[in-house]
Amino acid sequence: MPQLLPYLYTQFHIAHRTGAPVARPLFWAAPGDAAAREAHAQWLLGDAVLVSPVVHEGADTVRLHSIGWVGIKRESCTFLM
Repeated sequence: MPQLLPYLYTQFHIAHRTGAPVARPLFWAAPGDAAAREAHAQWLLGDAVLVSPVVHEGADTVRLHSIGWVGIKRESCTFLM
């Protein structure tokens, strides 16, 4: 978690300067993507962290909405449970 703190400080500084929200809907990153407007359980934390909580009891998987990202490897993801 300490690695996330400098990123959050930066995002709050950007929010202070520009008025952009820190927690952003997916369509913020892909305004032309109609499916991103329907992704209500996922959001962006800044411009680089996708938050996708498990919202159904007993579920052990989450379907991610891709905004043109390809090649996401499990080793490069952090899963907080």
